[in-house]
Amino acid sequence: EVTDLSDGKHTITVRNTGQKNAAASGTGLTLDAFIVGVPEAQPTPDPVGAGVWENDASAIVYEGSNWSTGSSSFDSGGSNATAYGASVAVSLTFTGPAVSWVSRKTSASGINDVYIDGRKVATVDRYSSSAKYQQKV
Repeated sequence: EVTDLSDGKHTITVRNTGQKNAAASGTGLTLDAFIVGVPEAQPTPDPVGAGVWENDASAIVYEGSNWSTGSSSFDSGGSNATAYGASVAVSLTFTGPAVSWVSRKTSASGINDVYIDGRKVATVDRYSSSAKYQQKV
């Protein structure tokens, strides 16, 4: 979660490193949603502004060819998108001062790098021995 961005257009990119926690069984990258600004706001499609942008929103750009969508009532919007391998990433270009990446934490979750406007801001290990849903990671 980044809450101190300047006003204007930004891009969040989450890139899979292909690495995992020693206890993890996989290296997956999962997107449940991105939240821009405050979560109570409805999505504003043009420009992409405040609201919850679910994994199936047309404004979200997926890199890599092995993405799959899974349905689950535990996930925001009822689904998530997951991919494995170091060549996958997901991005959203938005207008606003804050953004959060919402994902699962599971025993098969990998380690992912988060970039804002091309600058790496975090490395996130999403491993959890028990599944946790709709987590701001």
